[in-house]
Amino acid sequence: MSGPEPHLVEILLARGFVAIELAAAFDCFRIANRLAGRERFRTRLVSIEGGASLPSLGGIEVATEGLGPDLPDLLIVTGGAGMVRAQPVFLPRLHRVRYAGGVALVLSDAAQALLTAGATDSAAIHWEGRPSLKRRGWATKARTRFTPGPAAF
Repeated sequence: MSGPEPHLVEILLARGFVAIELAAAFDCFRIANRLAGRERFRTRLVSIEGGASLPSLGGIEVATEGLGPDLPDLLIVTGGAGMVRAQPVFLPRLHRVRYAGGVALVLSDAAQALLTAGATDSAAIHWEGRPSLKRRGWATKARTRFTPGPAAF
C-alpha cells in the first residue's frame, strides 16, 4: 500500500526531560502507523545538545539526533528543567516550524517558560506550575486541564 510521504514529527528533548511526555507522544504515532498499515508519521527524537544520549528526569537514557536542516511537520517540545533553560535554543526552531506552516506543541514547564518570557499570549500548563504563575501575576494567561484537590468519583 503506497501513499503520500510520511509526516515528519520531531520530539525535542533536553536533559531532565519528562519521560511520560516522550512515551505518550511517541506511542501515539506508533499506534497511528500500525492502524494505517503503513508509515504515516516518521518520528525523530532530537536534542538541543546535538545528538547526545540524554537522561530523563527519572534517569532513563535516550539516544537522540541533532537538529537537522529539514523542518518537521510537527514539533513537540517536551518539558523538564533542561528545556526551560534551553528556551533560547528551541524558540527559534519553533518559530521556523510555524512560519513554514508546521505545527508546534509545547508541553508542561516548557510552555510555562514561553508564557513567562512573553513568547506566547496563553498556554496550557501543568497544574503544578499554576501557583508559581499566580504569585508572578501570570495565572490569568494559563489554563490547566486538571486542578489539584480531592478526587471525585
